[in-house]
Amino acid sequence: LVLIVPIYLLFTLYARNRFFHFSRKQDDFKGKFELKGSGKKSLWLNLDKVIHFKSDDNYVDVIHLDDNGKICTNILRTTLESISKQLAANNEFVRVHRSTIVNLRYVKEFAESKTLVVGYNELELMINVSNTYLPKVKKLLSL
Repeated sequence: LVLIVPIYLLFTLYARNRFFHFSRKQDDFKGKFELKGSGKKSLWLNLDKVIHFKSDDNYVDVIHLDDNGKICTNILRTTLESISKQLAANNEFVRVHRSTIVNLRYVKEFAESKTLVVGYNELELMINVSNTYLPKVKKLLSL
């Protein structure tokens, strides 16, 4: 018993360090922005590659491009209001609906029916602009 306890403690510390506290290189975070969720999870992203944010109650879908240029979706437990506050200093993102924030970099056109065409390569999404955010969107798009 005297020998088992110290071996168990050493193994526990080794396993905890090895499997749960992995370290990432500082270079992994260069040029990336940390989006903080309401829980412990956060997401490190290059904001230039984020296409839009779509909210569903207390969860936000982050639609972005990965390093290979493929479209990915990550889910973050937070509100769109929290994301909006985190992105306040960035002028490329605009809230177009109570459930959507769009990166202006990916806006292809603004249709007459208050619809934004947002896309990347073959992906094209039609996103409605609500009357609340319409004046701001028109101003930012210089319409």
